[in-house]
Amino acid sequence: MTRTDVDDDYLTDLLNGFKADLPGVNHAIVVAGDGLLLANTGTLERDQAERIAAAAAGFAGLANQVDGELLGGGLQSITVELSEGYVLITQTPGGARLAAVVRSNTDIGQVVYQLGLLSDRVGKTALAVAARNG
Repeated sequence: MTRTDVDDDYLTDLLNGFKADLPGVNHAIVVAGDGLLLANTGTLERDQAERIAAAAAGFAGLANQVDGELLGGGLQSITVELSEGYVLITQTPGGARLAAVVRSNTDIGQVVYQLGLLSDRVGKTALAVAARNG
């Protein structure tokens, strides 16, 4: 088993625990800083998860660009409101993103908080591009 396989299994286990602990979370993914899907809860087909990963990376890229131009404090979280729920995205210290798709009746503040805890738990190195390629 390669280091990437271990990291992917670890990330998948963390995401599945996150989903199980938070009613209303339909899907969760981890996206590398370069936009590639690292892990998901398995509730999405692989091609769906990759498209959501690309979208999350795009949203985060836009937010980081605006932040860099106007504020400079760094991305904390993004909330995209949809007719049936939300997409919540947070950036990890290593530059990767965690995204969750939640139903509209979900306490999104709690989900964002838990995404932050998950980000800290996983840590910089497990989600960094270098760790994935190392």
